[in-house]
Amino acid sequence: MDLKIAKNASPIKAARYAIANKISDEPAFRWWVPYVLKKQERIIKAIKRRSIKRRKTKKFGLEVPKPNDVERALQIDNETGTTHWSTALAKETKIVLPALKILEQNEKIPPEYKCIDLLTIFDVKMDLTREKRICARGDQIK
Repeated sequence: MDLKIAKNASPIKAARYAIANKISDEPAFRWWVPYVLKKQERIIKAIKRRSIKRRKTKKFGLEVPKPNDVERALQIDNETGTTHWSTALAKETKIVLPALKILEQNEKIPPEYKCIDLLTIFDVKMDLTREKRICARGDQIK
């Protein structure tokens, strides 16, 4: 039997697939399909809870802006009366900007180039300095 399951497939989907294709009685599936279906509500809740915990809004008691939310980073500076995020923005932009080709208003993308969206990630280091990283979206690179 040739069964291919993607790396990121959930056990619930795999169990439902096994039942739909009448292979749940095979030795490879027999021991875990009933367990997964019995516990599927718990599994779904655990996955949702885990995904919610991933996104931190505060670190070391300081608010961290969401990715690509430059406006919020500048608002935080205005609210606190500091320039931590704007300094981090200027520093990273100064480093990364020379590597980027910014097109003029009506300029077309040259054939040897590929347009890739950028992602800005904000973070607070252990010494409480603010850090911003400009990253290329890896899912668009091929």
